[in-house]
Amino acid sequence: MDLLADKLKSPSIRQILLTGSPGVGKTTLVVSVCSVLSTSQISLKGFYTQESRIGSSRIGFDVITVDGKTRGILARKFHGDSAQRKPKVGPYEVELSSFESIALPALEMGSPSENKNSIMIIDEIGKMEMFSRQFEKRVREIFRDERCLVLATVPSVAKLPLVESLKALDSSFLIEVTRENRNELGACLTHALKVKLETQNK
Repeated sequence: MDLLADKLKSPSIRQILLTGSPGVGKTTLVVSVCSVLSTSQISLKGFYTQESRIGSSRIGFDVITVDGKTRGILARKFHGDSAQRKPKVGPYEVELSSFESIALPALEMGSPSENKNSIMIIDEIGKMEMFSRQFEKRVREIFRDERCLVLATVPSVAKLPLVESLKALDSSFLIEVTRENRNELGACLTHALKVKLETQNK
């Protein structure tokens, strides 16, 4: 973990990408980091996704702003009775208009001075989200902004062109989340992001 912390100190690293097997705890880790950072004088923007369940049954996924004030549908199980054709991933139907109405405003970048003290959270850049061309465009803009720090999650299996291009950037650092390291990663990421903002604002 010390070696990882040293690598994250590099001034060239502006985007931290978390990957790992489905269900390993990437979103839980992101929410935990946000919870700690929110107690500091740091502006958090963006969104995370979460399973939607009825009892023990998963019925889909929701998109939630990092401040927890806005929640909407990302996807729901397809039952074959939709009035219109929608993008599908496995048994789920993606609700693009709902996703975009929450995710796009949440990913709006502020002025250069505002971006200097903010962190953009994107959970996740995955198959469902990538059906939105506007989302893809916004993500590219965010990753081009040299003043914007990013904490994002990406799939470990699906080879999405956008994700592969983001992983290849010199400014990006990929971390695999596992059941063994996820607890330690929380403190490591929180510290690294705080230090980066402090260094950036000097």
